[in-house]
Amino acid sequence: MSKDLTPVQEAKKIKDMEFRQREIEDSKALTAQAEQRCAEIMADFIEATVEERHAYEQGKMEGQIASYTSNFLGSK
Repeated sequence: MSKDLTPVQEAKKIKDMEFRQREIEDSKALTAQAEQRCAEIMADFIEATVEERHAYEQGKMEGQIASYTSNFLGSK
């Protein structure tokens, strides 16, 4: 205990420090939860983007095949 603090002041100081420590721990837990959720959202976004790109490429390829087939059949 500090020499210049009364027992009541010392108890209040300890209580305040414990409260701040709990706030820090709560903040760290919330940050970890937010980081996890952000990672999940990014993974979903990347997966959707890859699927969309695949569908686009598939449609583009199917369109090219149809065009080539049409041109080939039209040339005969």
